[in-house]
Amino acid sequence: MSYTIRVSLPGYDARTATSPDHYALYVGTETDWVLIKERQRGSVEISAYGSEAIYHNLGYIPTVFAYAQVGSKYVWVYGETMYSSYSMEVYTDRVVFENMTSSTSIFKYYIFYDNA
Repeated sequence: MSYTIRVSLPGYDARTATSPDHYALYVGTETDWVLIKERQRGSVEISAYGSEAIYHNLGYIPTVFAYAQVGSKYVWVYGETMYSSYSMEVYTDRVVFENMTSSTSIFKYYIFYDNA
């Protein structure tokens, strides 16, 4: 027996809709996909000791995942801290990334519709 939780967007029937785009939430054992509502993604190159703002204009603080490139690897970027070489600050209209190292770094980010 499979179990499913479905919440459709306005105008769609959660019992019969077939496209992932028609749901706000869909969790089920009969599918191979996970529904994540992504606002935008991208990458930005930030010079040594520099910062860059990415505007999302959602009007609330969204969930954001970000990574900074260190050589051939990426490290997770999290909120502002005294001990981090890479940080981000999330506001209701933008995300600000900071590179506190002596070399240029590439930040990759994912901004979601989830209101944090």
